[in-house]
Amino acid sequence: MLYARNVFVVLFLLSVVLAGIDAASLRDKCKSDDVCKEFQYICDINGKLRKQLLKIKCVYGKCHCEKVK
Repeated sequence: MLYARNVFVVLFLLSVVLAGIDAASLRDKCKSDDVCKEFQYICDINGKLRKQLLKIKCVYGKCHCEKVK
């Protein structure tokens, strides 16, 4: 039983890592702001920490958080 639980935990962690790699690769290849909207939550988290309003935009093929004026 303990072995099955360990296998489950390892598979779960592996799926989380692979999902993160896939999301990062998508975030690094954008052609428009619409592609980046999926990752707006990253800017929201950073904005709360910096107490700023940030919006994600595609700049030179990569998604970046920019301060809203």
